[in-house]
Amino acid sequence: MIIETELAQTLGDPTRRTYTAAALDVAIAGALSDLRQAAGQPLALAGLEGAAETTLSTAELRTLVLGAAALALLTRAAARSETTDLSNQIPADLFRLAEDFSRRFEAGLRRVQAAYGQRSDAPPYSPWDEPG
Repeated sequence: MIIETELAQTLGDPTRRTYTAAALDVAIAGALSDLRQAAGQPLALAGLEGAAETTLSTAELRTLVLGAAALALLTRAAARSETTDLSNQIPADLFRLAEDFSRRFEAGLRRVQAAYGQRSDAPPYSPWDEPG
């Protein structure tokens, strides 16, 4: 998937020495789940969960990468915090970076929710009837 390549580059791991394809897929699936919830729609990403095509806009794909990066960093930080290391700074740095990506992802989710809410004809976002 092209999104895996973009995510690996975002994480500073273009050769995928740190993050495996499986780890990236798990992070992407988690972020996609959050996007679906925000949109209230069954969004799809080609190559993930058996989807044949992508139904996300370019902006939604960027948001997806931010969320997947946050999840991948949180997973790595948690794993690193359990290991004995002379520098405990690495997990703390990873958590801070994940927090930054997470804030940006949450902002993107709010934009997605607002955009889908404005277009929706179904509750809870359906347009109000004008007073007659």
